[in-house]
Order: sequence, then structure tokens, then C-alpha cells
Amino acid sequence: MDVGQTEIEVSDMKKGEINVMPVSCGRDSCDNPDIWCEDDSVENGSHVALDQSELDREWRRRHSEFHTIGYRDGLLTGKEQSAQAGFNMGFKQSALTGYKWGLVRGVTSALSYLPDHLKEEMLPKLETREKVQRFYESVQSVSTGDATKLFFEDIMHSKTDTSQYHAVANDEAGNTRGGVNCSQLTTFSRDLDLLLEELPNIKMVSAVVGECSEHVK
Repeated sequence: MDVGQTEIEVSDMKKGEINVMPVSCGRDSCDNPDIWCEDDSVENGSHVALDQSELDREWRRRHSEFHTIGYRDGLLTGKEQSAQAGFNMGFKQSALTGYKWGLVRGVTSALSYLPDHLKEEMLPKLETREKVQRFYESVQSVSTGDATKLFFEDIMHSKTDTSQYHAVANDEAGNTRGGVNCSQLTTFSRDLDLLLEELPNIKMVSAVVGECSEHVK
């Protein structure tokens, strides 16, 4: 290494004789401001495209989600309204018949389970006691499921060309309002009424039965 040459260069640097090489550029390139942010423009464009794609995916996801929710809620609402209408119609048709059938089962069971001395006191005749027992056994042979089937069969037989709802509402055969003529089940109720006529010592408050049709609307 030449020490003297090094000193000269240092000396020149101290004197400020440092040449700075200019960077040449064409006028067009220097006047164009985009050249300085060309990379940023590319990056910003890709970000915009990416954001738009994410928004589209999010919109499709939300659309599908709310469409599913609306579809499900609509089905549930429709089912509830349909079920309520069916319940109202079924209750209107069966309330009175079911009430009378309940009375038949209750009264016959009560008479059957009376102690012997009370039975003899209330039903002095042996023939009457045997009749009550046979009637009780006949009623007990019809289960709840059997009674439901009988009621359904009677509804099917009583159908007309018009809808069942209007057939019940416009019944002119002397049936109670809102009910149907369930002949097989009604027979038990009529038999009970006939039986109680033979038992003066037994009285049943049946006013509700006669007026029940006025409340089933």
C-alpha cells in the first residue's frame, strides 16, 4: 500500500474535492411522478381486488345464512298455524262426545265400586244390580284407543261432499252444535240415561251436558 497516495486522497477529501456523480434520467421519466410510486400502485390494486373478493364471499355467505333462517322460520310458523287450526277443529268436533263418554265411564265405575251394603241400599233389586254390573263391564271393554277409533269411524261415515268443517257447522240432524253423531259412543250415553231413570236414589247433575254445545264454538 502506498502511504503517500493515501495521504493525498485524504487531503483531497479534506479540501472538499469530492466529486459526486450525477444520476442521469430522461426528462419524461423525471417529470412522471408515477415512477416513484409504481410499486405502491400495484400493491394497492391487488388489495382492492382482494377486498372486493372477500366482500363478495361474505355477501354470499350471509345471503345463504339468512335465506336458510327465513326458510326454517317460515316452515315453523306454517306448521304452528296449521296445527292450531287442526286442534281447534278437532276439539270442536269431539269435546261434547268426549265429555259424555267420560261421564259414562265415571258413573259406571262409581256404581260398580260401591260397597255391597251401599249397593243393596241404593239398588234394592238384584236384577238392577246385575244390569249395572253388565253395563260397567261393557263400558270398560272399550279402551281409550278403541273409543278414538270409534269416533274417527263415525266421522268418516258422517262425511258429505262438502268439507267436514262446514258439514259439522251446518248439521241439521238434531246433533249438538260443534259435534258429530258418533252413534256407537252416543249409545253408551243414552243407555246410561235410561239406566239412571230406573235408579231414583241416584241423581246426576247433567245440566252441563245439555248446555255443553252452547259453549263449544
